[in-house]
Amino acid sequence: MTEIYIINSETPKDLLLELQQIDPKHQYTLMKSKTAKALLLEIEETEANARLKRELKQKELAYLKEQKTKPWRDFLFKKTFEPNKLTNKQIEDLCYEFYEEFIVPNKRRVKNYPKPPFVNIIEELKWWFPLRDFVSGSRGYKHIVDRYLKSIDNEIGMRNKPILDLPFTDPVSANGTYGDLVNRNNNFGGIVQYGRENYRIYYINFEGQKLSEENQKFWNWFQKSFDVVAMYYDKDTNTCHVIKKPDEWKIEDNNTKMYYRYGNKERYFFRKLEVPKWIYVTPAEELNPKDYLLLDNADVKAEFIKKNRD
Repeated sequence: MTEIYIINSETPKDLLLELQQIDPKHQYTLMKSKTAKALLLEIEETEANARLKRELKQKELAYLKEQKTKPWRDFLFKKTFEPNKLTNKQIEDLCYEFYEEFIVPNKRRVKNYPKPPFVNIIEELKWWFPLRDFVSGSRGYKHIVDRYLKSIDNEIGMRNKPILDLPFTDPVSANGTYGDLVNRNNNFGGIVQYGRENYRIYYINFEGQKLSEENQKFWNWFQKSFDVVAMYYDKDTNTCHVIKKPDEWKIEDNNTKMYYRYGNKERYFFRKLEVPKWIYVTPAEELNPKDYLLLDNADVKAEFIKKNRD
């Protein structure tokens, strides 16, 4: 049964007879004639309802995705900014474990790395490491780690994963504000990683992607390194450099301010610019314009003016 709306001048009766002559196998029901304006309004309403349904569906999917990945995002944020919990001895053991588990069993690697590394523990969030101190390129432990990570990527089908669809912003690299907090190009361990490492955490730890025995062994060690900020290896000096987690570390005010503390040593930043504590903690409305004269650095003076104006 087909419904037909009449919007022309023919009478329904004449049109019905014509339809039956053309197509006698089907029956037709002629509804009450509608004006073109009424039909147009009905079509517009139908399209609006369909659009609304699509928008609601998209919001529902976004909400479900948000809820699904919330444990992962909470883990990353908490793990990044949790206070240091390792002793210097435990940090040294972390470096030695890598050497013993992934260097010593391989004769070829032992030839290149004949001795356990010296461990240099750093209590500072470094923006940049001079190239003379750290070997660039594919040399060193990073080259070994990269091979494991590539193998893991192939095993879990990382290239085919919907990486860009995951609702996550790196708490350190948000908006690029602290993207250069540490030089990650030579990083072979630590919680401060490129986004790709964070996505591996999601698929393996929160979606339960299975790994081979060898890759799982490496992944178990790799996760232990999340208890430090970053790890670097200088092959020329056989030194494992480790940036220790601060005793307190936070990024505030929509990623525009950062504070961290090692023991009694505190540092305060507006974006990447270090500022005195009094500028950091004093509300803008309480700043005294005369305090501008206490500052020597031109960039800090500019931040003082900006904060005072805001």
